[in-house]
Amino acid sequence: MVTGANSARPADWNLDWSRGRLSRCQMVRVAGQHAMADSCDLRVLVVHHPPASPPDGFHLIDGNQRRLTIRDWPWTGSVYAERRVWEFEADPVTRDWRLV
Repeated sequence: MVTGANSARPADWNLDWSRGRLSRCQMVRVAGQHAMADSCDLRVLVVHHPPASPPDGFHLIDGNQRRLTIRDWPWTGSVYAERRVWEFEADPVTRDWRLV
C-alpha cells in the first residue's frame, strides 16, 4: 500500500520552509489507511519532506510484487554516495516479505 501526503506548508513559524510537516488530520488519515491494509502488505508513506530530521540523503526504492530493493544514498559532505542496499523477496504463498 502506498499513501501520499502533502508535507508542504505555505508559511510556518519555522523560517526554513524546506522543512515540511504533516497535520494531525493527515497523520490520522494515513494511520487509518495503513491499519486497514493486510498484515502482510508493505506500507509506504510518500512525502516531499522527510517526516523526521535525518542526515541529508535519500532512498531509492525499486521493485514489484515479488522483489523490493532499497538503496541508501547519504550526503558525504561533497557528493551523494550509495552506502547500503536492502533486498526483500515476497513469499509466493504467504506474501510475507523477507530480507534476502
